[in-house]
Amino acid sequence: ADESRVPVEKHNFVLAIRQKLGEKVPKKRSRASRGADDDDDLEVVNENNIDDVHKFKCPITGMLFEDPVRNKVCGHTYSRAGLMQMVKNRKKTCPVPGCANNRVSLEQVEGDDEMVLKVRRFKTREDAAKRRRELEYDDDNEGENERFTVIN
Repeated sequence: ADESRVPVEKHNFVLAIRQKLGEKVPKKRSRASRGADDDDDLEVVNENNIDDVHKFKCPITGMLFEDPVRNKVCGHTYSRAGLMQMVKNRKKTCPVPGCANNRVSLEQVEGDDEMVLKVRRFKTREDAAKRRRELEYDDDNEGENERFTVIN
């Protein structure tokens, strides 16, 4: 076996993408703390990417991004429908507080594929967490609604 090869899941490029998407990344351990079994690596969520639903909401609509577009001038992301409504109402100031871009237009935006992935991953993690909570609730309440017949 070639020891210089790194498994794909541990390659720096893959780890960087997973980190950028807010995914769990294996925590690196020092050689002194490693035991004989490297399969016991702990996984931690990068503290800078803790899921914050506000990161995935449009500043115009207040809803999760749908068809997100990124402003090439100021770097802020909006839902395309929200931006279209804003432009239709002749509002030109970026809706993100503190942003100096006061000439927002449809020509300034491009599709934000990275945000599409982030929102999709966020929804997937939320759905999985909801299913886990439902399963835990079902396990905790098992037997409470069962009826028993007492025979004398």
